[in-house]
Amino acid sequence: MASVRSKLINMVTRTAMALLSRTRKPPVKYRAQVARIDARRRKPLPAGISTEDVEGRVPGRWIQNSAATSKQTILYLHGGAFIMRLPEGHTGMVANFCADADVCAFMAWYRLAPEHPFPAAPEDCLAAYRSLLDAGHEARDIVVMGDSAGGNLVLVLLHLIGRAGLPMPAGAIAISPITDFAQISATWRLNTWRDPLYRLQGIVNPVEHYVQGRASPVDPLVSPYYGDLSGFPPLFFMVGGVEALLDDSIGMARKAVEQGVPTRVQIWAGMPHVFVLQEALPETRHARREIAGWLVSLREPRARSEPLYRSCVEVFDLAPLTGVLRRETNDVFLDVRQVRSGDAR
Repeated sequence: MASVRSKLINMVTRTAMALLSRTRKPPVKYRAQVARIDARRRKPLPAGISTEDVEGRVPGRWIQNSAATSKQTILYLHGGAFIMRLPEGHTGMVANFCADADVCAFMAWYRLAPEHPFPAAPEDCLAAYRSLLDAGHEARDIVVMGDSAGGNLVLVLLHLIGRAGLPMPAGAIAISPITDFAQISATWRLNTWRDPLYRLQGIVNPVEHYVQGRASPVDPLVSPYYGDLSGFPPLFFMVGGVEALLDDSIGMARKAVEQGVPTRVQIWAGMPHVFVLQEALPETRHARREIAGWLVSLREPRARSEPLYRSCVEVFDLAPLTGVLRRETNDVFLDVRQVRSGDAR
């Protein structure tokens, strides 16, 4: 189940996508159309939050929190099927994260496909991470975070950080990421009629427009699922229950646990792709609180060591009539050190 409002929004979105997908457009034209819609999403930012656009090796937008007392900084990698960005929509969402979690954030404007295909975006993400380190931000104070295509880039970035011998960030948050371009998952097929945005794949196909034959779909820098995840920092996945990409998060989380990475995955019943972008959804407020709580937990001294950690799958469901948020969990506790030694129970 899910809130009544979410069901109505899903229905409207599904209808709009069906109409939009009847005419196939070049990615650049679709980008321009979405940019006009995004421009109308500009809203007042939370109190104490301001923005500053900066140039450099990787341009982007700083979201400053004048009230922040922690050193924690989010490196945010936006979604948009690798071909577009939603500056206003993502700014509003990330600004709320900053206010909720007492942090600042840098949103990196990585190069977009099809003009700049793979590996331009991952290269820019690594450059953005290096720039934060060079500016004096300690890795233990950085959390990399992204949604959809940006969620993919978050996990790819961890592979690149490991290969470059750089210190890992404190943690990583992937919201509705695509982790397997080979689409070896059940929900790619089972949720085609349930996912309001599924038809978008036919318009802006990442394999066609982003990869462009430059790498195999099972290259870890394209599909992070296929890489070695050992040494990754704690991972947090958030995904909608009706997404075609649902299995992308579940499969990645399972593999992370098998390789000893502290992992949490949250599944929100009835929710569409990157639902936290939609302020009108009642579930969004609750989901933001969960993300903020996890960010704060990374700042605790215990998180800097290798603790006993609950590898947790949580399912959230907002009752449509009462508005009560229900949570179910697998309640499994794993010792990360035991997992790595092959002695998990």
